[in-house]
Amino acid sequence: MISKLSSQSVFGLFFTSLLVTIVRGQSYAPINVTCPSNLIRYGDNGLSPLESQYITQRRTKVAESLATWLGLAGLEDFNTSSFLANESNVPTLAIAFSGGGYRAMLNGAGVFQGHLNCIT
Repeated sequence: MISKLSSQSVFGLFFTSLLVTIVRGQSYAPINVTCPSNLIRYGDNGLSPLESQYITQRRTKVAESLATWLGLAGLEDFNTSSFLANESNVPTLAIAFSGGGYRAMLNGAGVFQGHLNCIT
């Protein structure tokens, strides 16, 4: 779990990756590669059954958390149950971070850890 990673662990991962890169003589510069012919999933095939199952399970947890939060908000004349009965009212959210290097990776990990600390 990323929220339990210490700064020493993150630095250790960073340093190890950097050392491996230096030892192998690899560069940060992009190179041309051939894409594999057996990709896991193409975008036009829809979601796999496991992805669909995960989204359904996650939507249930999100709806429960949202119901709790709306209850704590103390809104007057608002029926939380009827609002959440419409599945389109349960938000679907994705988080994406910039990539390409160690600085971007550490920035993304820090932002993600900060968000986790805010909601847990």
